[in-house]
Amino acid sequence: MKYVLLVFMLMASFSLSAQDIIIKKDGTEIQAKVTEVNELDIKYKKFDNQDGPVYTLLKAEVFMVKYQNGDKEVYNENNSPGPGPAEQNLVITADEMYRKGIKDAGKNYYPILPWLGTLGSTMLFWPAGLGVTIGTFATPPKEKNLNIPDDELFKDPNYKKGYKDKAYKIKKTNAVLGFATGTLLLVTVAMLAN
Repeated sequence: MKYVLLVFMLMASFSLSAQDIIIKKDGTEIQAKVTEVNELDIKYKKFDNQDGPVYTLLKAEVFMVKYQNGDKEVYNENNSPGPGPAEQNLVITADEMYRKGIKDAGKNYYPILPWLGTLGSTMLFWPAGLGVTIGTFATPPKEKNLNIPDDELFKDPNYKKGYKDKAYKIKKTNAVLGFATGTLLLVTVAMLAN
C-alpha cells in the first residue's frame, strides 16, 4: 500500500506542461498556444482551454512570445521580431527585475531531489531524515540546478537575486514537505501494522 501511495505522490509531483507564453508590454503574461502570427497581430488559444475560441492581440501590445520549444520572439515598435530590451531603450527598474526573477523561478525551478531525499531518508530512519532535512534546508540550490529560462536575464544582478531567493525558498519548502510526507507515511504504516 505504501508503494502505491509513494508512486501516486511522485506522479503528482511531476505534473509538467508545455505552453507558449505571451508577454504583453504591460507585463501581463498569457499562457497560450499561439496558432498564427500575422503582420499586425497574434492569434492564440488559452492554454487551459485549447478547444475554446481564438483570441487576437495586436503586436503593438506584445513585448515577447516565448514558445514551448524555447524559441523567443521580441517585438519592437514596428511590430516585427527585433532587438531585445536593451536595444529598445526600455527602462526596467531593479525592483521589477527582482520580481521577474522571483516569478520566473516559481515557474521554472522544480527541485524534486530535496523532496525525494528527505522523504526517502525519513522512511528509512526517521532521525536520519531529520538530519537530511536540516542539511538540505541550510544549503542553497546550486546554480547549475536552477533551470534558468533566460541566460541573458540571469546576468542582471537583481533578476539573479530574485531568482535565487525564490529557488532557495522552493527548495526549503520541498525538503520540509518530503520530511513531513515521510513522517506521515511512517505513522500511517505503524498505525496499520497495529
